[in-house]
Amino acid sequence: MPYFETYAEVQVEVDEFLSSCNEREIKEVIDKLKEGGHLSNINVPIPENEQLISDRNWNQTCQKLSEIRLQMSMEDIEVIENILKKY
Repeated sequence: MPYFETYAEVQVEVDEFLSSCNEREIKEVIDKLKEGGHLSNINVPIPENEQLISDRNWNQTCQKLSEIRLQMSMEDIEVIENILKKY
């Protein structure tokens, strides 16, 4: 972990701590956050200009499904739910 020399209790800002970490240490922090359940439900959006075309198309498809949800038949909803259960 990053080395901070101190002889008293100090507060270190998160960004200061992380900017002092090397790549291996950052991966270790991420692993610890995952182990602690802190990253399990986080869904960080990727800015549209950084998304792949396939990702943008997928997001548009999901948005359209959300918009027509009340118009869908129960059979269609069951198909989608069954697909989700597979994963």
